[in-house]
Amino acid sequence: MAQIRKTRPKKTVKRLKLSAFKALFLAASVLGVCSILLILTIKLSTPSASSVPSTSSVPSTSSVPSTSSVPSTSSVPNASSVPNASSVPNASSVPNTPKAFVIIVLDDAGHNLSQLNPFLSLPHDLTIAVLPGLAYSAESAEQARNAGKEVILHQPMQAVNLSTNPGPKSIQPDMSSSQIRALLTENIREVGPVAGMNNHEGSLITADINAMNTILSFCKEKSLYFLDSRTNSETKASLAALELNTKVWERNIFLDNTQNRQDIIEMYNKGLKFADKNGMVIMIGHIWSGNNLASILDELYDSSISKGYEFRTINSLVKTGQ
Repeated sequence: MAQIRKTRPKKTVKRLKLSAFKALFLAASVLGVCSILLILTIKLSTPSASSVPSTSSVPSTSSVPSTSSVPSTSSVPNASSVPNASSVPNASSVPNTPKAFVIIVLDDAGHNLSQLNPFLSLPHDLTIAVLPGLAYSAESAEQARNAGKEVILHQPMQAVNLSTNPGPKSIQPDMSSSQIRALLTENIREVGPVAGMNNHEGSLITADINAMNTILSFCKEKSLYFLDSRTNSETKASLAALELNTKVWERNIFLDNTQNRQDIIEMYNKGLKFADKNGMVIMIGHIWSGNNLASILDELYDSSISKGYEFRTINSLVKTGQ
């Protein structure tokens, strides 16, 4: 029996082709849409330029501590840069306030030069009080100034004991004010320039308020200080100074009432104790003690300095307002 071959109509084939094409187009469209969605998803999940910190919001090298702002080993003190005991000044080399002032005055210069010379080589400040009218008065004053020592007039004045002769060019109780002034002017011309004056003997004159008014008025006018040697406990020097609105300085210690070495050292140490309590001491010695007193003062100098005492003159204190 012959097979009957069935054939589809051409129309049906055409339709099938169209359907397949549509399906393919639809699939392509779906795939395209999926691709677009995928791209959008990726874009949405990826930070944009606006959400990424900019260089202005990211700490710059200027805001990040650099090596120069971070302490380096060179800026951290090391053992070599920390002061050690040897580089720290010790107490002896650090300037400090003096414990007290020591003022040494040496009376009775003018008799000779041999007794004066040992004092001129002493290393510290001191004052030479020169008597007027003697063979070596002017030369003693000149040599003392050349040696850098302070010079004052050691003015002779009459003592209570009228039989005591105070020496040439002395102030006597029967002198008028003008005579006293003229005498002081003459004596200063002989041994001057001087920084001040003190009394030689004078227990009678210093107890006379009128005489002391004249003497202190003269000193005030000439810008000279007056040192009261206090040869009389009844001295009127302080009272006269009060009336004249001026100042007098007073002797506290006599160093060489005897020539015994231990006595002199004892008086010197007594003077230092006085300075400890009062801030200063004025000690008077005498040129006629010569090398004996000079050598003792020289020996005591270093220990006095090491204890904090400072040697000064009255005039140096006057100039600094003390």
